[in-house]
Amino acid sequence: MPRFQNLGRYAVIALGASIPISVALDNLLFVVVLLAWLAGGGLREKLAALRDSPAALAALAFFGLLILGMAWGPGSAHDGLHYLAKYKELILVAVLGGLVAGERDKHLALTVFLGTMAVTLVLSFAIWLGVLPVEHLRNRFQENPYVFKLHITHSVLMALAAFLAAERAVRTRERRWRVVYTAGALLAVFNVLFMVQGRIGYVTIGALALYFGAVHWRWRGVLGAAAASVAMLVAGHLAGAPLFGRVAVVGSEMQAWEKGGAGETSTGLRMNYYKTTASIVREHPLLGVGTGGFVAAYREKVRGTDLPMVYNPHNQYLFTTAQLGVVGLAALLAMFVAMWRQAARVEPAAGIAVRGLILAIALGCLLNSFLIDHVEGLLFAWMAGVLLARPAVRPPRSIVVLALRRLGDVLLTTPLLRSLRRAYPDATIDVVVVAGQEGMLQGNPDCSNVIPLDPYPDGPGYARLLWRWRRYDLALTTQSNDRSHVYAWLFGRRRVGLVPDLGWSSAWKRASCSAYAVLDDMNTHTVVQNLVLADLLGIARHYEVVPPIGEKTNLSLENYVVLHPYPKFNYKQWTREGWTRLIAWLRGRGLRVVLTGGPDPEEKAHNAALAAGDVMDLTGKLALAELSGLYRKARLYVGPDTATTHLAAACGVPTLAIFGPTNPVKWGPWPAGYEGASPYQRRGRQRVGNVILLQGVQPADLGRCLPCHLEGCERHVRSASRCLTELTPDPVTAAADELLR
Repeated sequence: MPRFQNLGRYAVIALGASIPISVALDNLLFVVVLLAWLAGGGLREKLAALRDSPAALAALAFFGLLILGMAWGPGSAHDGLHYLAKYKELILVAVLGGLVAGERDKHLALTVFLGTMAVTLVLSFAIWLGVLPVEHLRNRFQENPYVFKLHITHSVLMALAAFLAAERAVRTRERRWRVVYTAGALLAVFNVLFMVQGRIGYVTIGALALYFGAVHWRWRGVLGAAAASVAMLVAGHLAGAPLFGRVAVVGSEMQAWEKGGAGETSTGLRMNYYKTTASIVREHPLLGVGTGGFVAAYREKVRGTDLPMVYNPHNQYLFTTAQLGVVGLAALLAMFVAMWRQAARVEPAAGIAVRGLILAIALGCLLNSFLIDHVEGLLFAWMAGVLLARPAVRPPRSIVVLALRRLGDVLLTTPLLRSLRRAYPDATIDVVVVAGQEGMLQGNPDCSNVIPLDPYPDGPGYARLLWRWRRYDLALTTQSNDRSHVYAWLFGRRRVGLVPDLGWSSAWKRASCSAYAVLDDMNTHTVVQNLVLADLLGIARHYEVVPPIGEKTNLSLENYVVLHPYPKFNYKQWTREGWTRLIAWLRGRGLRVVLTGGPDPEEKAHNAALAAGDVMDLTGKLALAELSGLYRKARLYVGPDTATTHLAAACGVPTLAIFGPTNPVKWGPWPAGYEGASPYQRRGRQRVGNVILLQGVQPADLGRCLPCHLEGCERHVRSASRCLTELTPDPVTAAADELLR
């Protein structure tokens, strides 16, 4: 069934290119979308998503009322089916939620639409400038350079494209794309106002400009948009743009119609359509003349007069009321309102875009029957369906999380694991870690299996990796590196992950993921960054860092503190003299001192030199799960920026973390029970919950470099950091004293 789902997704995206160009291709893709939705499986989940979408329900309710409307009125069954078929595109609002696979698909669909409109814009300018001669083509004029669609439709599509391009210009982080989108938006506005003769385009571009300003800059934006509109009007007047000629013609035709003449002009015809249709509404106010009854009712009204026959009154609101009465008008307006309100539930960019669409179509419906016009009606249903989609994704039954870095990174992945377990209690949740780091997840109740991975696999190792080909419904990568994304693609049928940036070099990673977030390596804590993946899945965040769980140790200790003096890298290390004086100070307060560490020979030697008197040296003797039990009963833990400091903080013990060049905002120990944004600032001594984060001193001759985020003052992992080597014991003992109270 995924094959049909993907076919449907591609057809939905392709509609963005076909709508501005080809009616035949539109119809083909429409059929493909419906068939793919039916054949793609997961019908129960799709129906559940439909029930959760007020916009989809409102669109189906309006379409259902049109079906019921075939049961009354003077129209024939043929007329009823004819008009019902013109509204069929509304079905897309309901079905696209089952095909659009998240924000990436929405972005891609609008990109395809904007690309097609960019081609249209170039061709329009080519016609206008005389580069592309059109004299030999029927109904094509250099002075009114519409391209694939007639001028009314062209102007509406171009106005909407200008709005979407301006929206992207505001949101994009890359300067070159901001320039491209801004230039495109301005050229599209120029095309609508000064080149193509479409009055509805003028109204649409003005309304969208005011809305754009209000959304981004509130009342200042509205004033700015109004000022820009005035400036363009003045420029257009001086340049003799068609805008002013068209507006002047409308005014003169309106005056002539009011005096009883000009019935054959564009404005006069419209006013007669409105007047005649209003008389039909007065006679059938509640339920109208039925879905197919307008033609018969209108023909009866103009019988014996010189008024021409028409098949719709060029006003969607009047037309709907004539067909279905005030009940139908209420259903139409309810659909617009439901879409407007649902826009608040989707991504901000999609929400703003869909509200711009509603404004454009709702205004256009005052001067045209847009919902029965093929291009406008399909554009409305397609774009609303795409942007309002909240995909009906089957809850994953198998999940793999890739945490391929160090021990601390693995521990800080546990809030994401807890979020996944609470959201998908019956799913298999496996975690892939670098071999040797499995202990950090020992006994974790949220993890089904821990899979150690050789960082440099041999032939059999690669074979074992391939054996896991697409085994999982969902793969999540908490790192943005190439290896993690390759493994996610290898293991998961659907991928969600972090990407390093929005540049070309990481485009393949973005393309591989059904949803992604850009890594913030400076201002977002790692716990919060990992939980962004939960946001992308639409599941609730759970912030608890879960320590490993194992058998209790046989140690019988009371009134003790734990020190972990030796970090993995030298640039994170405090001085041996500082640790010695801290141990003496703690022993002077009657506390038993316990040293912990890993099995590395250098670490053992370092701690052995500190273990004088009754100091207990457990370096290399306890597994990570046993350390959790040791830390929980301690009066205090003191350690550098290392994995066990994160572990101690998670265990709830009063924790003193001695930090040097590392950024606390990104890597500070997550306090037990803390929920919310990053708990720490970049600089200074800070206490949050059970943690005091003590930052090293700023060397006087180095300006303001702390934290520098570098690997020591000599820029390699074995170099020292002066912010730590110049840190005296006094601030450390003062912080320890505060935590011991």
